[in-house]
Amino acid sequence: MYRLNKIYFVLIFSLIYISAFSQGKLYTYIDTMPSFPGGDTALGNFLTKNTKHPLLAIKNNVQGVVQMSFVIDTNGKVTEIKVVKGLGSGCDEEAIRVLSIMPHWNPGILNGKKVRVIYNVPFAFDIDQNIPRYAKDGIFIYQTPDLQAKWFHKIPFEHYLNSRMRPHLNKIDSLYFELQITVDTTGKVLNCFYTKSYPSDYSSISAYFDQLVAIIKETDGRWIAPTLEEEKVASTVFVKYSYKRK
Repeated sequence: MYRLNKIYFVLIFSLIYISAFSQGKLYTYIDTMPSFPGGDTALGNFLTKNTKHPLLAIKNNVQGVVQMSFVIDTNGKVTEIKVVKGLGSGCDEEAIRVLSIMPHWNPGILNGKKVRVIYNVPFAFDIDQNIPRYAKDGIFIYQTPDLQAKWFHKIPFEHYLNSRMRPHLNKIDSLYFELQITVDTTGKVLNCFYTKSYPSDYSSISAYFDQLVAIIKETDGRWIAPTLEEEKVASTVFVKYSYKRK
């Protein structure tokens, strides 16, 4: 995943009193409450691993809390998932999706019998200030591996670069770059820079990098911009380039 910019979200999991009846009696607090397999730590890990802040919500700067309710039935299954108060922009759907893929819980016990227990959960989405996009010339450029322009050519991009660079590499034994290429909505390459190189001494690689950038900028029209809600967006493509003399 990207490292320069990150999406952060906070998932608050708590029990709040609620009274309801559906297909039999529901309880809000009992002697032995339902528990997630592995406990609260495992629950937190599950939510962190499976929840993604929707790209549309990022685009629209939507953040806050989705109030959710669900029932743990007598088999421990998560059922009757409902949005009590939503946020929109895909956050409601994401909360439903994550709750719906939860494994079975250990069911609640009352007087030695398994019973159905209802939870009300504030499911919070928070975008950190380091949002994975930046504005340039009036457009947003997204910087996440989940939303990148795609190379459209019969030759894979890495092979294309190698074939074009090979005549310029007579005086070096090995070369490596981790590249970030900015591609606009039309497939035009706006910019390219590297975050890591070998050799690390810029003076020894500057001519090779300049040549590599020149080749990359010739690839206008060979990129297909990604779409977000049926709208093309500009993005950063993360690429590795390596060469080693045989």
